[in-house]
Amino acid sequence: MINFNQQKSFNVCDYILSLVRYTLFSDEKQSNECEILQTEGGFLFVPVYPVSYVIDETFYNRLFDIMNLGLTPMYTCVRPLTMQVVTLSDRPPNASRALFIPAHKGKPKRLKGTVRQLGQSAMQTGKVPIMDIISWNYVKSPHAIITGVSGSGKSYFLKYLYGVCAMVGDVIAIDPKCSDLARLAKKTGNNNVVIPKFDATGGIGGQYLESVLDVMRSVEN
Repeated sequence: MINFNQQKSFNVCDYILSLVRYTLFSDEKQSNECEILQTEGGFLFVPVYPVSYVIDETFYNRLFDIMNLGLTPMYTCVRPLTMQVVTLSDRPPNASRALFIPAHKGKPKRLKGTVRQLGQSAMQTGKVPIMDIISWNYVKSPHAIITGVSGSGKSYFLKYLYGVCAMVGDVIAIDPKCSDLARLAKKTGNNNVVIPKFDATGGIGGQYLESVLDVMRSVEN
């Protein structure tokens, strides 16, 4: 494997441009209609208008896929939920906006430590550690969703996240399935658990929805 860190002539932005030149565009000359810049927390794809290609969600996702594989293991790209468009100051009008690709330098490694140790880090930094170079800023982005295929570790991560959040503040568990979250809350002695009373047909009545809304209004107040 080539160690790019030992190549003083290596320029990551030129490298990214070479990645997209043949795979992102239908014509090689279209790569002259863009720039690649490195910024804090990732990279910027700057289209230099006028451009002969359409920039949309599909284009953004293709750009991400190309960079994600091409930059591994030098950088780890983090896929956003939607296309990230940022404005650039002190630049000409035809190059004053860019597509932002979040990226962390290096390849992430699994965390080492107890939930208490990692929880203390979360209280001090305002970020929940996920991997050594990746964390969740719950102050800046207070919403999150855990997804994954069966056996990928969702329940295990939920247990970890619940433990950290319980150290940071009060936790209210709302679990309409009476599944992992409800059991976890009861196991830790948390009485702030909102679960439904199933009716004779096995469904959830409208009363449960009202109780959930009441809890959410109480938290908001």
